[in-house]
Amino acid sequence: MNYALNWSAEMLHINIAILIVTLGFMAYYFLEHSKKLYQQFKTAKGEEYAQMRMVFLHHWSGAIAYGVVPIIIYFFILKVSPTDFGFRGLTVKGLYWLIPLSLVGITLSWFSAATPNGLKMYPAIRKKVWSRQLVAKSAIGWATYLTAYEIMFRGFLLFACVAAFDVWTAFVINAAFNALTHIHKGFKEAILSMPMSTLFCYMTLESGTLLVPILVHIALSLSNEWFSLRNHPDIQVIQKPVA
Repeated sequence: MNYALNWSAEMLHINIAILIVTLGFMAYYFLEHSKKLYQQFKTAKGEEYAQMRMVFLHHWSGAIAYGVVPIIIYFFILKVSPTDFGFRGLTVKGLYWLIPLSLVGITLSWFSAATPNGLKMYPAIRKKVWSRQLVAKSAIGWATYLTAYEIMFRGFLLFACVAAFDVWTAFVINAAFNALTHIHKGFKEAILSMPMSTLFCYMTLESGTLLVPILVHIALSLSNEWFSLRNHPDIQVIQKPVA
């Protein structure tokens, strides 16, 4: 068996992608679960505030790890072409995927947001009183994080794996890492994330653009949060700002 190192561009790209996924998840996971930071926020303004700040920390640290860092490495250091990793505009074919899948995702959110298990997990921020400003800030945080997430998983990781291996191997690797990054949300969500990852990978390759999985994921996430806010018996949204 030949153990010689393969320094081809394709193997370099996939190795970097796997390292970023692994180290990026470790970085924002441990930040999000930092007891020291939580205690500092709790001491400053109480437990609700601390929990909210940790969710926002998840959003923005994940956005940096999965969005800013890989873009700098691939586009500014390695000088790869953005179009090689799905950075393209939305096409008519992309709309054929975007519109029906967004509608299906929103419909599923409508039903799941009313279930006890759904309300137990969502919305992620557990403040009992939300202002309209908090609703908007949470939406921006989720949209930013999910954009970065899709750039990393359905962009750099997927296209690097397809170039280095083949489509099915790329799907399996993507699904495996996707499940691992969801495992802290419980067994059911980790398992369900695998077929969802495969679907997202397929529609990315079929549409040829990252905009489709990004927009579908955002539609699914925001509709889930907004329906959860609407259905949650212990949470209310008010007009005026909340301290």
